[in-house]
Amino acid sequence: MACAGSIVLEFAALSRFTGDPVFEAHVHQALDFLWDKRQRNSNLVGTTTNITCGVGVGIDSYYEYLQKAYILLGDDLFLHRFNAATRDP
Repeated sequence: MACAGSIVLEFAALSRFTGDPVFEAHVHQALDFLWDKRQRNSNLVGTTTNITCGVGVGIDSYYEYLQKAYILLGDDLFLHRFNAATRDP
């Protein structure tokens, strides 16, 4: 998940630097997919997406990248997802 979270910064920056929004659009799609797979009672995502194709790195970085994406992009969606996962249900 941390790998997936980290790409939002790189791909969004690439879109901003090149003026081509396609990179940022694709990373939003990927993160939306992962968010939809979260555990609904706690709003936490797992460390892998499935046993065949896992992302497998530390989950803490995923949440760190949500905060960084909010700071870099100013998109409230990232802040909402961070807050949803770090608040008591």
